[in-house]
Amino acid sequence: MIPPAIRQLILLVGVIACSCSSSQNQEQAVIRQQVLGIYEGTLPCADCEGIQTQLTLKEDAHFESSAIYLGRDEASLIDSGTWQIADDSIVVLKQGDNIVQHYLAETNGNLRMLDQGRKKITGDLAAMFVLHRAQPEDTLPASNIYRAKRREGIDFTATGNEPGWVLDVDFDSVMYFKSINGDSISFPVADIKENGKEQTFEADTEAGLFKISITEEPCTDDMSGEAFTHTVSVVTDKQEFQGCGRYITHDAMAYEGQWKLTRLNDQAFSAANQQETPMLNIQSGDHTINGTTGCNRLNGTYKVAGDSIRFDEIVTTKMACKGDTENQFLKALRKVNLYKVEDEQLMLMDDEKTLLLFNKTTGE
Repeated sequence: MIPPAIRQLILLVGVIACSCSSSQNQEQAVIRQQVLGIYEGTLPCADCEGIQTQLTLKEDAHFESSAIYLGRDEASLIDSGTWQIADDSIVVLKQGDNIVQHYLAETNGNLRMLDQGRKKITGDLAAMFVLHRAQPEDTLPASNIYRAKRREGIDFTATGNEPGWVLDVDFDSVMYFKSINGDSISFPVADIKENGKEQTFEADTEAGLFKISITEEPCTDDMSGEAFTHTVSVVTDKQEFQGCGRYITHDAMAYEGQWKLTRLNDQAFSAANQQETPMLNIQSGDHTINGTTGCNRLNGTYKVAGDSIRFDEIVTTKMACKGDTENQFLKALRKVNLYKVEDEQLMLMDDEKTLLLFNKTTGE
């Protein structure tokens, strides 16, 4: 028989344990509600430029994530599973019984990636292992935002922080600038001055002189962690704004892929004129091209900005070819300065004149 004093002690321990468990569950429930939402950032990568990541924690305890390996020519990786709150504000992502990743829910609203031992990652890149909570107006995936801008005719977009600002450029007509300070102005696109990798614009507006510099230099947004291809500065009479930007291409690089020539200059192309049909494979990851002239293999590079595209450093093998088709094809390719994609067709143009017309193909 258990003495009364011992029985009371056991009951007291049980009550304390139950109370602690209940308090812990309540705390986890509060944290769970606080971390619901969308998080974005560019995480470090050992063999690429970075991993552009988006993570959504849903109220039904499921998560969805996407990862784009920047600088690689491959599709984004999509994952899903369940999530839960563990001790010490740790978000645990799971697929079945397997733990995928741990994140620490920080008091500033961000998620910090942890190592397999649930410890903070240290080292020179430690500050980059963070996903930032997307603001309500930013919850639309970035690619959709860019597509929407492109449909409005925007060729280049840039943004910065402290104070927040946005620059949208339609190179055919107008620039739009807006800052959180209340500055909002549009003005015609002035003459573009190019100096190496830098493009500069100046405009004398009703709000004063605007000087804009767009430099082809990698840039990372210091709040969202998003990686951009260009560094941008906007200088006004009142203030200097610094930030990041990128050119927006048609429908997320619709020119990418393998294309089969159907028309050369003003004439339909016939394979009977050549040993093969000229093919062009355009890769966005490293901005290179490869393919065939119909006789020789070719390789090269390209630069794209809005609707404009230029092919450079084109080299071919040196096998002797019949006729003049290869020469015409290469001459036309080197003259191209614009592109358009419609109905699975790629039009490469010199201003408004179509020089080369291709059909999309999945063949080798």
